[in-house]
Amino acid sequence: MDKTELKGLFQFKLDWTNFPQNVSDKPGIFQTLEEQLGLRMEARKLPIETLVIDHLEKSSAN
Repeated sequence: MDKTELKGLFQFKLDWTNFPQNVSDKPGIFQTLEEQLGLRMEARKLPIETLVIDHLEKSSAN
């Protein structure tokens, strides 16, 4: 959920590469976002709209 309150469209370039699995000190995407763009992502619990379908029936051939 965007809580920045920034308006408009932005274009930026992020230099991040998927490193091989055996590289132990590879930077994560969240660390890279903060280092290169100054963007910090935070985990929060917020209410979201949810649609639950609890029953379906196959339609008849009318």
